[in-house]
Amino acid sequence: LLAVGPGIPKGVRFHYPATQVDLAPTFLGLAGIKKPWYMDGKSLVPLLLRKTAHDYHSVSVWTRRHLETLPSAEEYASRWRKAVFFEYYYNDPNVKCVDACIKPRQVYPNADTACGILASEPQDCWGGCVNECYPTENVNNNFIAIRHVHSISPFSDTLYAVFQTGNQRSENINFDNVDFVEYYETEFDPWMLVNKRNSLPDSVKRLLDIKLRMWFKCRGNFCP
Repeated sequence: LLAVGPGIPKGVRFHYPATQVDLAPTFLGLAGIKKPWYMDGKSLVPLLLRKTAHDYHSVSVWTRRHLETLPSAEEYASRWRKAVFFEYYYNDPNVKCVDACIKPRQVYPNADTACGILASEPQDCWGGCVNECYPTENVNNNFIAIRHVHSISPFSDTLYAVFQTGNQRSENINFDNVDFVEYYETEFDPWMLVNKRNSLPDSVKRLLDIKLRMWFKCRGNFCP
């Protein structure tokens, strides 16, 4: 994420884990609009501005009002989540083909385009192939996972994930019948090639699973 705007110091960085769910609360905060309690994510505004509302006369009155409803920047950062949760579901084989291709017709701006240049004539387009086809997804690829960041997490730099076979299109997948587990020490295995689940102590696995389920079932302001 790159951000430029009033009150944002030049070259400022933060190492707190954030995801796309934090963008909507951030935009609402900048506009001074209160986030609905049921909306996931948290405002990044205090992490971007780094100071209190009274220290920033260059930001809008609406942004200052948003900051006034929050703790100090230091306290806000100390309460920030130490991990991120993500989930993925299978609902279609998403078949791709790579042979006997016909360049697709340019349909922009009337529909989504498969062309890299938005010109009237098709250029740098992909798709339209009918041979040498293969699925890119399968029913095993449903998972919920939690990723901890080394510098601020007691679980160090790790990823813990559980998988359940199924098709979300036909049946809700709730991960009550887990088929397999993955655990990676990403500090030493950044490509996540060595599954360390068998060497994971039972006590740590229980803690990770409790935390993962908490993330999976939470909503809005009740999420970390």
